[in-house]
Amino acid sequence: MFNFFSKTIVINRDTDTERLVDFSKEMEFANITNFLRFPAIIPKEVNYARWEVVSACRMSHLSVIQYAKDNGLESILVFEDDAIFEKNFHVYVEKVYDFIQNNIWDMFYLGLNHVKPPIPVKDNINKVVTGYTTHAYAMHSRYYDYILEKILNEKEKEKAIDVIFSENHEKNNVFSVNPRIVYQRPSYSSIEQSFVSYDHIRG
Repeated sequence: MFNFFSKTIVINRDTDTERLVDFSKEMEFANITNFLRFPAIIPKEVNYARWEVVSACRMSHLSVIQYAKDNGLESILVFEDDAIFEKNFHVYVEKVYDFIQNNIWDMFYLGLNHVKPPIPVKDNINKVVTGYTTHAYAMHSRYYDYILEKILNEKEKEKAIDVIFSENHEKNNVFSVNPRIVYQRPSYSSIEQSFVSYDHIRG
């Protein structure tokens, strides 16, 4: 299925070598044999404010999308290095593959925290209305210019990348798989500056 995407990319800070090891094991489970590690952008200052981390995360995703555009990639599959695959991943991933092969899509989430109830469009496939997180999503080239403009024109420096994405979900061809098949590993969050677990939303 993953050969469908032009490139699979993981965003990972240079210092987070253990997270990359853990992520590589997840890739083996998902039968993804080849992926590109993309160095995450980090704040320049040692004692940084929360907004600086948010901005760095936003710029990391922007850089990935810009890379995809510059290299003429038709589509990309993007992970953050805390992504973990559910045991039922292989059960549902073929339905994702079937959908993206046969439908027009701009973004597709393998895991998303829905803020507003999604709209079912097919078995195990939802039209996203509004949702957060950026740990596992695909993006088509037809969407690159549109979303790059939205990111670059955002004046609020504390607005996170998933919020910018979410503001454009409802009016574009953005979909997600149901149930979520990729979650986030409980770990220290540089944005929240504390240990964060998302286990409460799994199910």
